[in-house]
Amino acid sequence: MRIVRLGAGELPGLAELLVDAVENGASVGFLRPFTAGEAARWWAGHAAAVAEGRTAVWAAAEDGEEGEKGQKKEERKRWIGTVSLVFEPKPNGRHRAEIAKLLVSGAARRRGVARALLAVAERAAADAGVTLLLLDTQKDSGAEHLYRSAGWIKFGEVPGHAADPDGVLRPTSYYRKSLPAAVAPWAGEAELGDLLASYHRATQREKGEAELTDRYRKEIRDPAGAFAGDTVLVAWHGGAAVGCVVLTAPVAGEAELKRLWVDPAARGRGVASALTRAALARAEGAAVRLTVWGWRTGARALYERLGFAQVTSWDGRDGLVCMRRPGGPGGPGGALSGPASVPPV
Repeated sequence: MRIVRLGAGELPGLAELLVDAVENGASVGFLRPFTAGEAARWWAGHAAAVAEGRTAVWAAAEDGEEGEKGQKKEERKRWIGTVSLVFEPKPNGRHRAEIAKLLVSGAARRRGVARALLAVAERAAADAGVTLLLLDTQKDSGAEHLYRSAGWIKFGEVPGHAADPDGVLRPTSYYRKSLPAAVAPWAGEAELGDLLASYHRATQREKGEAELTDRYRKEIRDPAGAFAGDTVLVAWHGGAAVGCVVLTAPVAGEAELKRLWVDPAARGRGVASALTRAALARAEGAAVRLTVWGWRTGARALYERLGFAQVTSWDGRDGLVCMRRPGGPGGPGGALSGPASVPPV
């Protein structure tokens, strides 16, 4: 199976798929009888949106079989599945997009086509900086199982929302999915300095102190020098750096986790958890300690979930909590795999 992104002029070639979906009872906006001509005109009506990048459409084709004139199936536009990604045009909603018209021909079902198409659309959305995906589908349809198993969360339903191809009103289920941010070792990008500056300024404000210390200014100006020999990880989403963390080189079998920071606009998506897990995976069995200000209750709860426990303080500053995670193969609860991306929530 091959999945390709279609150009505006190729959309009418999906008419057969749309007709097949309606004939097989899919509630996708049309009533029987529904002709190939109507389907082709519907797809052609979306050509401008595709040409302008407001909508992206992919199609799946069988792999490797030759046609009468040496053409492969996909070249003859014998598509077995399709999916669309519709971007939100409103300025205050450009972080979200909608999955639409996920269709698989009746002859190609139960072969993973829908799941593969959905994954392609999700990856493209993340690459475009989308952080929230939405979709709707008929309640109790086969698609609901796919969406739940792919990490989508149902957040509501409306009785009698849309008619099926026979005109019978059916309930519609609504789903959402938050998209991942990639975690990778810092490679000298200037954005790390911006993240550290935000971290230190926020911390100083919380402590009621206006000025940054010389040490903190040096970190912002020269992260490579300040963290020489340490592991520095950065979380990226849509080409933007949204978080960071530092794991110091182990000394006597113990490393230190510090500078965990997530841009406020990116919070609530599991970025801090992904950064911390990725750092712990790189501890390679060493014990890990950290300090956290007592008022940062969300961070403390995260650390506790990941096996840290409060210990006797080694730092005399008021309000600072010291925590430690034992060493060994992954610390408490077994090894951490250190996911490369934030898990969907």
